[in-house]
Amino acid sequence: MRSKTLLPVWCLVVALTGVGCSSRTFVVTRHAEKTSPVADALSTEGLARATELAEVLSRAKVQRIVVTNTCRSAQTGQALAESLGIPLTVQQLPGGAGFDGCVPPVSVPTVLLPTSVVTSTQLVEHLLDDYQGTTLIVGHSNTVGPFITAFGGGTIAPFAETEHDRLYVLTRRFNGKPIHARRVDGRYGVAFAP
Repeated sequence: MRSKTLLPVWCLVVALTGVGCSSRTFVVTRHAEKTSPVADALSTEGLARATELAEVLSRAKVQRIVVTNTCRSAQTGQALAESLGIPLTVQQLPGGAGFDGCVPPVSVPTVLLPTSVVTSTQLVEHLLDDYQGTTLIVGHSNTVGPFITAFGGGTIAPFAETEHDRLYVLTRRFNGKPIHARRVDGRYGVAFAP
């Protein structure tokens, strides 16, 4: 049986940002459930999880949402982008199919990251250099861990194929130079049952 868990992530985001310091906070998650292992679009369950993610992060002061050029990633971030009135920032990964065939369609505006931002390390460097504030990153089972490691947040356990409820809050404070990175692990929505 799957149970529902809620995480007041906005509390974690507020707690991790430093007063008097410049900080960059990233909320990192894997895309929600797909219609099948080979499909790109979200299932009904996945669309419900995306809506719940938007509710969980509604008070986290997210100012940027980074997704990949896949339906599943964009559809996961779309509900929050719609509620906040902000575009999706798209990381263009090799092999990403784009949004033309997404059902339901990706209907919010998009902004493309430079095509040179491909690896997790490049994404972290770009976001740390380019942006302050809170950013949601919607990645994949093979990109969330490398992003966290590149950020300085250590390593995480590999994702199970049907695991979509993990949420990580990463904060790095600056006071002229990087002070430290901090990671808080959580879960949201219907809990993963192995």
